[in-house]
Amino acid sequence: MLSATDAPPESPAYYYHEGLLVSHQSECLLLLGKPKEALAGASTGLTVFNKSYVDGYALCTLHLGNAHLQAGEIDEAAWVIGNAAGLAAQNRQARLVKELRTARTRMQPWQGTQAIRALDERLARCGMGARS
Repeated sequence: MLSATDAPPESPAYYYHEGLLVSHQSECLLLLGKPKEALAGASTGLTVFNKSYVDGYALCTLHLGNAHLQAGEIDEAAWVIGNAAGLAAQNRQARLVKELRTARTRMQPWQGTQAIRALDERLARCGMGARS
């Protein structure tokens, strides 16, 4: 498989690389309700992802946070999703912002916890609070 650095920049698929493929796989595993597998996939994706593609890297980070959320690891999910928000603030891709807000909505049952309050503060600093 070509890495992002191997693909010629003039190629219409220059951005396709192992990190992106693993990120998509992680998203599919989340949809199938397999958080442990999604967690492993997103973690792997982040280690091989070309970080110059900030939107894709942020989306992979969000998949990792959602995997923690599905696994019931709320504090870790809040921290990772906050990291994704910081990355998303660099380009404000509409899909990513929407998915961040969806992830935050899923965390509503833990609204009063310190981790969620800290996440809300990070989202607000990034301009992605509930009312932004």
